[in-house]
Amino acid sequence: MDGLNRRDFLALGAGGLAALGARRDDGGLVVHEWGVVTIPYGAKESGVRSAGVRLGKRGEEIADLPKFVATWAGAVGKQIAELEAMPVRKPVVYFYSKAEARVRLKVSIPGGRPDAWWPPADDFAPKAKFLNPRQLGGRPQKLSEIEPKDGHLAWQTLTVDPAAGEFPKADGWWETARKTDAATVRHKGAVEKFLFYDALTLCDPGLSILWKKGGKVELHNGSEEPLRHLFALRVKDGRCSSAYHRELEKGGRVELAVAEGEPGNFADGLVDAGLYRKEAAAIVEIWKEEFFRIDGARVLTILPRAAYDRLLPLEIHPAPKELQRVLIAHLECLDAEAREAIASLVEQLGADELEKREAAATTLRARMPLAGSVIREALRAAKDAEIRGRLEDLLKPLNK
Repeated sequence: MDGLNRRDFLALGAGGLAALGARRDDGGLVVHEWGVVTIPYGAKESGVRSAGVRLGKRGEEIADLPKFVATWAGAVGKQIAELEAMPVRKPVVYFYSKAEARVRLKVSIPGGRPDAWWPPADDFAPKAKFLNPRQLGGRPQKLSEIEPKDGHLAWQTLTVDPAAGEFPKADGWWETARKTDAATVRHKGAVEKFLFYDALTLCDPGLSILWKKGGKVELHNGSEEPLRHLFALRVKDGRCSSAYHRELEKGGRVELAVAEGEPGNFADGLVDAGLYRKEAAAIVEIWKEEFFRIDGARVLTILPRAAYDRLLPLEIHPAPKELQRVLIAHLECLDAEAREAIASLVEQLGADELEKREAAATTLRARMPLAGSVIREALRAAKDAEIRGRLEDLLKPLNK
């Protein structure tokens, strides 16, 4: 299986769900953040589904952010005349304080840009460089022409208020995320239980994955740091099988065999990483459908705190007495049976009958970007120019 390309372009869901257990009584500021980064294993650089756009029961994408959330496309669209359709995605940060406090916060996105946020930010980047259409030969600048790098979001004066607030109506995971003991956050007329941001960025957990027949999976940690709390999950017909490994050292390799049943210790791993018990329970509730109920094969692991800090540097002033950041890497994979099925479809691209070729290509496009690793293997081996052309055509959307 192809190793994960080091520059996979992903959408990061960096949600911070607030601290929920016993808290110290000295009145200092406590900040907890958690996130999920979703990675189609083996995909090359490409725009892919983010953690905030979840999968439904039939595998369809669900953009489930409340309508009041600010988006990068909408904010930039106020500067330039032409908008393109952009999906919204998901992240969150929680604050705890016994007394009202003023907080300045900035999250940097060195390898990408923000995509959605709430409350309204005081500043964001990147922005449009050409506000006058005449600068571009009489046409407005397009969103696609704004390079996604050196991004950031900044809030100059957030008010952290331990008093309860009244929040705008929101359904789904957003309402679940409010069920914490976190303080209210107020800014520019918005009142919320947390600060939310979502970023499109580049991430590589350094984990190589090979699913084998019989429900076995081989994991190799190619990163420079240990990976903790690894969960291998395979779901068929809505029934989950799972395996768990507590820690995989730098350069370490392990083979796991999944057994029927959802992992009962997923929440325990989140608590061990620094979150509180009720926070962990909320994460399980929000993600259980996608992680444990939707057919497919996937691996979850908690990335090192240092990796989170490199990916999305966070500045908070005044500095909190406690800051926890927990990032879950969600690697969506193909098991051995799925790879064989895709390889069979790739063979059909060489069929004599046009109908068979077109049917195979249509099915393969629906399986992208996961099918990309198998298609690349076939492309390296293909000698027929016509078949190579069909394979390259399937990979074009991933190579933009």
